Order: sequence, then C-alpha cells, then structure tokens
Amino acid sequence: MQPLRLLGFASEAALPVHAERTGRRCGEEFHQALLNEEARVQEKIKTADIAREAGAGWPLRDPQLERQTWDALQRCLRTCEAALEARIRGESGLSLPRHLALTALAEAPEGLTMSELARALGVTNANVTALVDALERDGWAAREGAAGDRRKVVVRLSASARRTARTLNQTFALSLGELLSELPVPELRLLVNLLEKLRRNAEQAAERGQDRSRQLAGHGAGGPGMGWV
Repeated sequence: MQPLRLLGFASEAALPVHAERTGRRCGEEFHQALLNEEARVQEKIKTADIAREAGAGWPLRDPQLERQTWDALQRCLRTCEAALEARIRGESGLSLPRHLALTALAEAPEGLTMSELARALGVTNANVTALVDALERDGWAAREGAAGDRRKVVVRLSASARRTARTLNQTFALSLGELLSELPVPELRLLVNLLEKLRRNAEQAAERGQDRSRQLAGHGAGGPGMGWV
C-alpha cells in the first residue's frame, strides 16, 4: 500500500484540500481562542474596577446611595416581619416576638435568664420583661428558680407551649422559605455575608460611639456656659 493511503489520502490531489481545511480549522480555533482570552481579560478588568470601587478606604462615598440602602433595609425588614407575623398569628394567635421567644425558650430545656433571653432575641431587658410578663399571664411560660441556684430566676415553657413551639417552627420555616424563594442559594450566601459585614461594622461604630461618650463624660461640663446632656 502506498504511504499516502496509509495516512488516509486517496491521492496526492487530496493533499492541498486537506491542508486548506486543516489551516482553516486551525485559523478558526486560533481566532476563537483570541476572543475567549479577550473576554477573560475584560472580565478581570471589570472585576478589578468593581473591587477597587468597593474596597476599604475608597475615598469616594455616595451619601444618597447610602441613605437608599438604609431605607431599603428598613422597608425589607418591616415587610418581612409583617408577612411572617400574619402567618404565625393566623396559625396560633401569637405575635412574631412571642413566637420567637417561644422558639428560644424551647431550645433551652433548663430555661433562660431574662438577660439571656434578651440577648437571644436581640432586644433590651425592658422589652423582654414585658414580653415574658405577657407569656406568663397567658400560661405559655413561668419564672422559676434555677436548678442548683434558687436565687437565680429563669424562664421556662409549659409543656403545652413546647408542643406549640414545635408546630410553629414548622410554620415559620415554610413561611421563611416562601419569602426567600426568589433568591437562589448563591445569592442567599452573598446576602448573609454582606449583612454580617454590615453588622460587624455597626458594632464597631457603636463601640466608637461609646468610647466617645465616655470621653465626653470624663471631661465633665466642659468650659464656662457649656453643659452636656
């Protein structure tokens, strides 16, 4: 057999045709590779620009955008809380704060002190006192002495309240799923990370504010005719 036939060519006349096709295919692949590389570089440039604009210490701020962000956070929180409360109240007659208190207490069989419950709910001690008063009045919870230390008062759920809390947790999970159903998992993770970043920054700002308040208090009334409230 002739060498050309071993290579798959019927005759020498087929060589130019094959070479043209191979060259054209290589040219197309090279052109596509250039396009892909250009797209990759443009994406890197775009990402770098976004990162630079969003980076810490970036000198330009947008007060209007910052206010819009704050307003959007407030509206979103109020709307989500209203939707969840409507669902929970329809199932049990409980408000959302009472449901969240039941959930926190249900997860602590030994009970929670008033301060621990306040921290779990993210509210003040005064708010949690009013909340526990209402739960106790309606038979959902009771203040009792802590095991091993009767001087320490904890809040515990009644048996029926624990059963109700389990049912309401299922309702709450379904309602929360409906609220967040338009956000795919990657967006939810991004949202959580951004909110955690905002929370940490807010905590640092609060600490700086407290330090400033202590400094002002340490200076007393200041100069003549000046006082601090």
